[in-house]
Amino acid sequence: MSEIIYGVRKTDGKVISIEEVSEDMPGLSCMCVCAYCGRDLQACSLKSVKVSRYFRHQNTTNSNGEGTFICNPIIANETALHKMAKQIIAEEKKILVPSKTVSCADAGLSDLPDSIVRDLKPFILRDKREVTAQLVETEKYLGNFTPDVVMTTNRGELLIEIFVRHKVDEIKITKVREYGAAMMEINLSNIVEDAITNADLRNLILCSEKNKSWKYYPVTEKDLLLAKNYYENIDMVKECRAKVIREKARGENLLSNKKRRDNKIKYLFEPSNYRSEVLRLRSDVSFLNYCSENKQPSWFDFEKFYEENQSIPFFIDIPISGEMIFQCDRRIWQSVLFNRYVYGRKEKNAKINLEKLFDDLKNDHQIKIDYDLTYKLPHPILPDQTIWLRKEVVKRYMYYLEVIGFISSQDQDNCWSTVSMRREIQPPYRETADVLKRFLQNIDQYSPNIDRLIDEELGEYFDRELQSREEEKCLAEYRRQQNEIAERLRKDQEIKNRIEKEKIEKEKRKNAELQRIYDLGFREVSPLNFNESINRFDKYNNRWVKCKICMAIKREYEMIEYNFGMGTCRSCQLKKESIQ
Repeated sequence: MSEIIYGVRKTDGKVISIEEVSEDMPGLSCMCVCAYCGRDLQACSLKSVKVSRYFRHQNTTNSNGEGTFICNPIIANETALHKMAKQIIAEEKKILVPSKTVSCADAGLSDLPDSIVRDLKPFILRDKREVTAQLVETEKYLGNFTPDVVMTTNRGELLIEIFVRHKVDEIKITKVREYGAAMMEINLSNIVEDAITNADLRNLILCSEKNKSWKYYPVTEKDLLLAKNYYENIDMVKECRAKVIREKARGENLLSNKKRRDNKIKYLFEPSNYRSEVLRLRSDVSFLNYCSENKQPSWFDFEKFYEENQSIPFFIDIPISGEMIFQCDRRIWQSVLFNRYVYGRKEKNAKINLEKLFDDLKNDHQIKIDYDLTYKLPHPILPDQTIWLRKEVVKRYMYYLEVIGFISSQDQDNCWSTVSMRREIQPPYRETADVLKRFLQNIDQYSPNIDRLIDEELGEYFDRELQSREEEKCLAEYRRQQNEIAERLRKDQEIKNRIEKEKIEKEKRKNAELQRIYDLGFREVSPLNFNESINRFDKYNNRWVKCKICMAIKREYEMIEYNFGMGTCRSCQLKKESIQ
């Protein structure tokens, strides 16, 4: 704003806005001076409807009548508004102060999430109220700072700052906090250009909570306790606290369970404990009962095999490290996997996915699971490694079935396919199966290190076998592809030959038909007289001409030149040209 809109009245020293000047008091008759420089002001445009009212200085010379004097209207207006607010408070000796709230953080509840804090109604320590003072002092020095207004009430001192240009900074707030009195700030910075009247500003200060805020408010421990109790008794806070307790209990429970599982796997993999656990689960009675309860054809074949050999196939009784994750005789869950996914499949290349195998044992076949062992656990034997028996035990068994030839690996991890449509109990790779069988007969099958013992002795042999089969598989696939290519080329050549033959036959038929038409047309026109000056056509509308040299009757396309029925044929013309 470039115009002055506030002035100080000479008669009583009160600050007024230009809007409060009567229309009959233009110019110097307004009796006002500048709040900033103290020079006389003239009231202008009091009756104008197009130009806003404003004050201007009487002249531009300084008080000594020398040079040019320029007053800053912005500072003049701010100074006047600041002074007007202090005058009103000093005159009325009362003011409406805003309510005082205590936040969650101030009450000691800083641990609540922001999503809860945003929805909480603040605790009101003191509601808005009118404060009356016995004494009001402006610009009173309090030792190391000077507030705009000091109101002395029956409850102590209330400090007031009028914010027009400069708001209260942290340095001053620190000094106020050390002093110990409450300080309120009245923000008038947003109305300094509005030419607010004395009456309107008085109403804002005395009756409104708007534009007021506490810069410092002494809060006792008792006040903070009241605020804390208020927040803690809100339902959403109670629920949040209960949730935290539940989460803490859950975390402690998870930690306790993890420690228990870690200790359990460590205990089970102690050699003596491992042997005892495997022996506890092994039961011929349980195995045979389970087989007899399942009346599928595959179970019948296994029972028949058992009756004939007084033993079961060795590959459904392979020891595997951590097999006690299945709380049953290993022959049960291994025979389930073999019968369900290998022996019982009727199609070749039937897909087998590791992710499904464990769940089928648990859900479809009700194999009991030790759920303490289904998690990833620290390896009880190999330091700095983990084991995941839920996956590794089943995967290890499928690896043995692959080694002896019942299934083959697919391109993706943990996926296999069957290699035959025939139901065979004898392993397809009997030599490899015999090597594995003999090794298992001469080793401690109750060792927790059984997987590592097999790998150390037979791992390289198995790898070579699988690599050789993979190479054979790739070679067979290559040969199949080459045969497919050769067969496709042969069929393409057959099609090409057939098309060419049909094309030749079609051309022959076409030529024969043209010759037939030619012969019929010749027989038709040969008796006719070609000496006459007329054209000769057969019934097919083909034109015929007689050569005047060789006297042969020919079609017009065989003539070099002709006129009506007579002309010269191409043969005679060529002979004539050769003689010349």
